[in-house]
Amino acid sequence: MNLSRILLAAVGGFRGVFVIGGVAFGVMPWLRNEFLKYPACTDAGRNQKRYAAGMAFMFVAMVVLTVIYAMLYRGGSGLWKARGLVR
Repeated sequence: MNLSRILLAAVGGFRGVFVIGGVAFGVMPWLRNEFLKYPACTDAGRNQKRYAAGMAFMFVAMVVLTVIYAMLYRGGSGLWKARGLVR
């Protein structure tokens, strides 16, 4: 396991969560309206500073998932091997 690769993958996963969430709740109007229906649960952009600890723990979770994947990965392309396209 290479520490720099693990951190880079964790940062990529962390950013990916926010990109997917931004697309889902920012671009698609039916989801945006559903998101804004419950301001007590979603906070709709107010007081974002108090979520810093949650974001930090989410990044730690991404690092843990990346390490677990790196420890379990045996090499090769699993999808191509499963279909019998690569030996």
